Amino acid sequence: MLRARGSYHPGMPPFAGLPLLLGLLAGSGGFQETQPSLSTRISELRAALKDIAEQLEKVRSGAGSLPQAPAGRAAPPRPSDLPPEKEVELLEGIVGDLRASLRNLQTDLKFREARTRLAEDLATRKPTYGSVKLADQPPRPASPAPPKPAEPAPPAPVPAITDAAVPAPPPAVERPAPQLPPEALTGGDRVVLRVNDAEVRKRDVDELVAYQKSYSSGPEGLLVRDALERALLPTKIALAAYADRVESLKAKAEKLRSELAAGKDFAELARANSDDRTTAANGGDLGLFGREDFKLPFARAAFGTEKGRVSAPFWTSFGLNLLQVDEVMKGEKPSLDRVRGRYILLAFDPKDPNFYQTLNRLTDEAKVEVVDPSYRNAVPPRFLRER
Repeated sequence: MLRARGSYHPGMPPFAGLPLLLGLLAGSGGFQETQPSLSTRISELRAALKDIAEQLEKVRSGAGSLPQAPAGRAAPPRPSDLPPEKEVELLEGIVGDLRASLRNLQTDLKFREARTRLAEDLATRKPTYGSVKLADQPPRPASPAPPKPAEPAPPAPVPAITDAAVPAPPPAVERPAPQLPPEALTGGDRVVLRVNDAEVRKRDVDELVAYQKSYSSGPEGLLVRDALERALLPTKIALAAYADRVESLKAKAEKLRSELAAGKDFAELARANSDDRTTAANGGDLGLFGREDFKLPFARAAFGTEKGRVSAPFWTSFGLNLLQVDEVMKGEKPSLDRVRGRYILLAFDPKDPNFYQTLNRLTDEAKVEVVDPSYRNAVPPRFLRER
């Protein structure tokens, strides 16, 4: 659509077209009617312009902050200066543009009013809190006065090491003593058993039986069985299974004994060499222990070594051991003796995290041969089952 010079366009301020609109409405005979259709169209457009003018006037009067028409704008051409076709074209353009401007202004005004109301509402709003009335509660009973602390009892004197000072062990299950023929307990040294081709000699049995007799009493057949079950058979089974490591462990033990003889500290050697990592961190310290706290070979070495001395290397089912006795405490009787010491373990297999399970498996697979028939009753049944 062509626009006449001086017509309104959307880039103008909202009321810039009002002077032109009012000028077009002034006077009813300001143009020549050349065609009845144009005259009718012009009349319709004038009515529309009048209606829009009234609405714009209302908007302007109710929105003082909206921009006003710029001063000094040139007056638009008079209607009599335009032919009817051009006037219709001009009026249609102005009507369309002003209707769009009117809609935009009405929307903007509604938004401004809503924003103003919201700001006023937020400025005057105050938080409100509800309250809940609790039911009447019965009065709390008075708290009783705290009891007075009892007078501390005087410290009891530390008793000497006696039977009363040592916790009594649980009742032992009565084990029938094996009946051994007289020839099992007499005669010279000889091979009495073979464990996977490793020999168990009578001398080995007699030494452990003599140690047990030094602090306890009981049927000799039972002491022989304990010597076999708790010491000789498990150790021989392990020695046979790890025969390839025996000599290297002996050489390492002798090297450690040489270093000790040269003045090396036992605790430092234990930290660096013991395969029992639990005690190695404390320099091999075992604390205070009694005769029944460890296996027979270990207890025999500990209670057979003088204070301040290091034992000869001795075997257990875990490997080769060196033990230093730091303190000896004598009880009222030999069974109550105590020793404090440190030790170094050179294990058969230090890399095996499940060595206990390995020992059980080796025991199950072991082949025990009774060489001396007089010792058959002394061998625990678990070592003699059918294989």
